Parts: sequence; C-alpha cells; structure tokens
Amino acid sequence: MTAFGITLILLVCFLVTANCEFYDKIKNNELSKEQLMEQIDNVEELLPKILVAAICNERLDLVEALINSGKVNQSIRVMEWTPLMWASLVGNEEIVDFLLAQSDIDVNAIDQNYRNMFHLAVRGGNLKIIQR
Repeated sequence: MTAFGITLILLVCFLVTANCEFYDKIKNNELSKEQLMEQIDNVEELLPKILVAAICNERLDLVEALINSGKVNQSIRVMEWTPLMWASLVGNEEIVDFLLAQSDIDVNAIDQNYRNMFHLAVRGGNLKIIQR
C-alpha cells in the first residue's frame, strides 16, 4: 500500500472516531482489554466507534474483547460500514479472520454505494484479503 493510502485510511479512521475519548489510548496502546472491559457498561454508546478505532489501529485483543462481550455485534454500522468492511479496508488479516469466524457475520453486506468488503479491500490496497 502506498503512503498516501495508509494516510487516507488513518485519516478516515480518525474522523470516524472523533470525539471518542478512547481513540488516543487505543492508538498508543495505552488501553488494555481489561481496562476496556471494566468500563464497557459506562461507554455503551461509544462501543461502535471504539470497535472501529480498535480495527483501524490493528488491536485484535480489543476487537475480540468487544465482540466476545456480546455488547457489539457484526451488524453494527459506522459510516455505513460493518466491522468486517472496516477490517478489509485496513487489511489486518488476523482481524478479518476473527470476524469471519463469527456466526453472525454477513460477508455480503454493502453500503449505500453498493460497496462490499472486497471493494474496500481493493480501495485499501489489500489484495491479500481478496485472495483468501
């Protein structure tokens, strides 16, 4: 992926998670899954943004904790994209594999422009996601 592509993905992730007090902690590896689980009931309205921040910063531990908590499901949308669509854009194979292993996954989800996880993987320059 080009430097421009990486910068664009990080910018989009930042904008989506703006006003999410956890973003910097996630980005700087200052938030452990234990700390997140201690606070999860107090931040339910932020959970979709926290999940996107964890995906964008390639924090598999936090993604697993959030999904396994049952408080966040695969069908949530942030800027029209599901967690799997975000993970495909970012290109983290471990996160994509984890999400694909979930029973409620919808690999055919599309946004209003009819883009699916494969379109976003291409947009992010992540052909390895498509080749799976």
